[in-house]
Amino acid sequence: MRDALELAAVRVTGGYLRPQTLVDGYLRLQAWIDENGIERNTSLLLGMSMDDPDIVPLEDCRYDFACTVPATIKRESGIRRTQIPAAHWATLNCVGDISIVEDAWTHLFRDWLPTSGWQAAALPAIEIFHQRPEVIGWDRFDLDCCLPVVPLAVG
Repeated sequence: MRDALELAAVRVTGGYLRPQTLVDGYLRLQAWIDENGIERNTSLLLGMSMDDPDIVPLEDCRYDFACTVPATIKRESGIRRTQIPAAHWATLNCVGDISIVEDAWTHLFRDWLPTSGWQAAALPAIEIFHQRPEVIGWDRFDLDCCLPVVPLAVG
């Protein structure tokens, strides 16, 4: 069970086709974090893919970069405030290139979930970054893939 998360987020649309837009969204969030005196090493950095790129056209896929913030922090133009409620999460750690991350998501959704006794919750799946891109680069990842789950409804 993971506690509720209070978040500030920047949304990027079409970033899978135009990776620079993902970088720009991340940099916009990081600049906002710095301007508001939020310590990067105490705030969780998250990524949330709002759409399944196997179903939604890539140019329409939405991805949010988010960070945990105090509930009292001010909201500014271009920065969304949202909350993820407390929930159970199936989590898989990934260290490597994007293919490792893709394999982890495939495993969670297509291999683990159908036989787990759980079902996906009506919340976005999240990636929790252990190392930020400015430390590890944009071609390597150290993150947890986190799938929100609830007990499987029977009957």
